[in-house]
Formats: sequence, C-alpha cells, structure tokens
Amino acid sequence: MKTIIRRNGLWVRNKELIRLVPFRDISHILHSDGLTEIHTGKELLKRTLIPLGGLERRVPETIFFRIHRNYIINRLHIRQCDPDSRFVVCAGGNKFPVSRRRRKDFQRFINQNV
Repeated sequence: MKTIIRRNGLWVRNKELIRLVPFRDISHILHSDGLTEIHTGKELLKRTLIPLGGLERRVPETIFFRIHRNYIINRLHIRQCDPDSRFVVCAGGNKFPVSRRRRKDFQRFINQNV
C-alpha cells in the first residue's frame, strides 16, 4: 500500500479504493507503535510505515505543525489551547500535548497563521 503526497492533498489507498484527501480535511497525524496514522476529525484514514518526519516534510507548513515527537496537527482543526500552550484540543475533541521544546514555536505559528 502506498501513500503519495501532492500539493493540495494526500492520495490514500485503502483496499480497492484510492482517493484524494484534501489537506484541510486531515485533522492530525500521529505516530504510535511503529506506525503513522492519518486522521480526519471523524475517522482513521490510513496506517502507514512512512515515518512521521517524512510526512512532516511533505505537508504544508502553513497548515500543519509538529507539536510533539508523536503528533502533527492541522491548525484548521484547532478548537482551543491553554494559555501556556501545554495542550491543544482539535475538532472531534481530540486532545494533544505540546512538548516543552516546541511551545514557543507553536505560539509563533498560531500567532502568524490565525
């Protein structure tokens, strides 16, 4: 199974179906147990062996931000974050930690892109 990145979205193959998922629809990407998972707010789209860093380099940096070594989030899906940027809540109620090392960069990212 292959996952191909394009400028306006991500081609995702599941069994017999291949579909283009626009970047705006991807809520978050996470790495767990050796697999990278691509999610919308509603569903798990794909599990892949592509490393999280590989996807991070291929998604638009004006939309996506790596908040933790295991999480990349889409700013369009952020619903709230605490004043110290210790966590982020995305659409669907998913709550993600922001690593201490990335908090200042995350605050700049939010201020520049909101």
